[in-house]
Amino acid sequence: MTLDLPIINLACLHTCVRLNLAPRYIIKDLVGESGFASLCLTLLTETYNQQGWVYFGNKVYFFSTEKKSWSEGRQFCTERGADLLIINSREEQEFITKAFGSSEAWIGLTDTEKEGVWKWVDNSGLTTAFWWTGEPNDYDRNEDCAITGYKGAVSERVSTWADYPCDHPVVGLCEKSLTEF
Repeated sequence: MTLDLPIINLACLHTCVRLNLAPRYIIKDLVGESGFASLCLTLLTETYNQQGWVYFGNKVYFFSTEKKSWSEGRQFCTERGADLLIINSREEQEFITKAFGSSEAWIGLTDTEKEGVWKWVDNSGLTTAFWWTGEPNDYDRNEDCAITGYKGAVSERVSTWADYPCDHPVVGLCEKSLTEF
C-alpha cells in the first residue's frame, strides 16, 4: 500500500501516536482516508483545549496568569514547547483581542539588539504592526519589548501594541503551531 499523505498528515499522525491521542490500531485504519487530517487535528485541538490552550488557524495560544518580565514570560512559553506570540495578520490580532480581552501581555517582539529595529522571537523582521498612536516611543530610553492589550488603547479594537521596559511584569501570551512537530 502506497501512502499519499501530505506532510502535515504525517506530522499529525506522528504526534497523535506519540501523545497517545488515539490508539495505533485506530490510526492504522484511518491512514489513506480523506478524514485523517481532520480527525487528527480535532484530537490535537481537544487535547490542547483541555489544558487551557485556545485554537485559531492551525495554532494554539496560552495566556499565562502570572506576571513576569519579558524574558521570564518567554521562558514560561518555551517550557511548554511554545514561544511568545508572533502576530502575522490583522485576523490574528483581532482574534487575540477577542479571545484574551484587553489584558496587557508580552508578545514575541523586541528591539533589544538595535534600537528601533523590531524583530520577532524567530528573528524575522516586523512586517505587520498594530502600534497604538505614539508607540513605540522608547520612553526614558528603556522600552525594548512589546505588549498587546495596551491599557491606553481602550477605544481601539486592533491597534493595541506598546513598547514597555522588558523587566516590567505583565502576563505572557504563548503560541504553538500545530504543524510543527
